[in-house]
Amino acid sequence: MESRPGPVPDQWATYRLISVAARLNERRLNRRLARLGLTTGSLDALETAAELEPTTATDLAVTLCVSRQSLGRVLRRLQSLGFLAKEPGRDGRSADIHLTPEGRDVLSAAEELIREGTGAEAANEALFRRQLEQHIRALRNAEQTTHTRHAATNLPPPSASGPSHLLSRNTPRAAGSTSR
Repeated sequence: MESRPGPVPDQWATYRLISVAARLNERRLNRRLARLGLTTGSLDALETAAELEPTTATDLAVTLCVSRQSLGRVLRRLQSLGFLAKEPGRDGRSADIHLTPEGRDVLSAAEELIREGTGAEAANEALFRRQLEQHIRALRNAEQTTHTRHAATNLPPPSASGPSHLLSRNTPRAAGSTSR
């Protein structure tokens, strides 16, 4: 069967542009991270755990906009590699997650691998990053406003299968991962 090119990107909807850009970026980064035994999803978890340390799986999942179940698989793998440690939490029900010294070392090495690239790639990525940060802030603010408005009117928030959920789930992944 002959392969035909699809529509050109300038005709695509924004959500599709973000999704394709995320997948292409993820492939590029996963090739670099493979030598450390990491993926973009596991790097997301390590970076966020370092930022929030000590933290819980629930807090990590909320911050990363992923389900606790899918994050659990990533956390178990990082723990088995010796990059994360769990200790009983103060409430006795949850576990506090900490980076190990090995986790800090691999995080540092991964961040160095991420910075690899040409000057032009770096300049383009810096501009794209600023635009994504603005877009994510706007989407999160819109989501907060929607939830606040629905709470004030005693209406349920939009369905989890609705478009606002898809945008909030996919948008952070443009900077990170689509598979965890």
